[in-house]
Amino acid sequence: MASWFNEIVNTAAGTVVGAANQLTSFLNPGMARLKAAGLNPGGGRVQGGLLDRANVNYSNTITKDVTKDWRVRVSSKSEALPYSGVMSPLGLTQGVIFPYTPQISVTHQANYTPQKFTHSNYPAYSYENSEVQSIQITADFTVQNSNEAAYLLACIYFFRSSTKMFFGSGDKVGNPPPLVFLDGYGSHYFPHVPCLVTQFSHTMPADVDYLETNTQRSQDAVTGTPGQSPITDKYVQYGQRALQVGVGGGNGGGGAGGNSSTRIPTVSQITISLQPVYSKKVIAEHFSLESFSQGGLINKGFL
Repeated sequence: MASWFNEIVNTAAGTVVGAANQLTSFLNPGMARLKAAGLNPGGGRVQGGLLDRANVNYSNTITKDVTKDWRVRVSSKSEALPYSGVMSPLGLTQGVIFPYTPQISVTHQANYTPQKFTHSNYPAYSYENSEVQSIQITADFTVQNSNEAAYLLACIYFFRSSTKMFFGSGDKVGNPPPLVFLDGYGSHYFPHVPCLVTQFSHTMPADVDYLETNTQRSQDAVTGTPGQSPITDKYVQYGQRALQVGVGGGNGGGGAGGNSSTRIPTVSQITISLQPVYSKKVIAEHFSLESFSQGGLINKGFL
């Protein structure tokens, strides 16, 4: 009799809890998303019904294996754009990591040529070609200290450099601008896509503060825990690793005037256009529509 009564009570309690959860999801979608992810508003993960503060899962921090990081990253090969000098802060994140989820627009287009016939209601269409049009990325950046300002400055120089050819002096004179690679949202969405940076802009608002960063900083040993490192957890979880920030000690030093300071806006926006490109050899040897449609060509970066 007691077990029968307990079953009724548990069923009624489950109904009430379910209704309360539905009401919470309707009134507070943000709270519903946290609950579905097993997270509490304070960032702690629930384990055994209790908030485990000692093992907080920092979902906005980079993993040791960058291939498992779902955040959007734009990177380059080290021999093309080495992460040194003013770009040294990008070394630990292996390229540009966007601190906030960026707005991305991807357009796939198939082109057909119409053939118009006399005394006909409908033209005929002949297939011409297909293309992945330029990928548009709009990303917000915030800066709270001089080290985050150094990181944003490194991002700016990365995209500036990606739009310029090898010219003047050096071993690679005459080469076009370097390729970059787009990763993000897992292996089947942006699978290390080879791209060209066709446009880059940085919007610097007039109604925000500007923070100073020294472009000739000495090496800073960063051994703090998440939330205590100079470049905050928006970019990377350091653990016991060290990072050179600024341009001091890197290849190329800081160039002329490298010891001067630079002011970076506390809130700004970066917009880039990336054009996916594939060599004729890779397309001819590896592309198959059957394999592509089944997700079998992600290791070639096809979109």
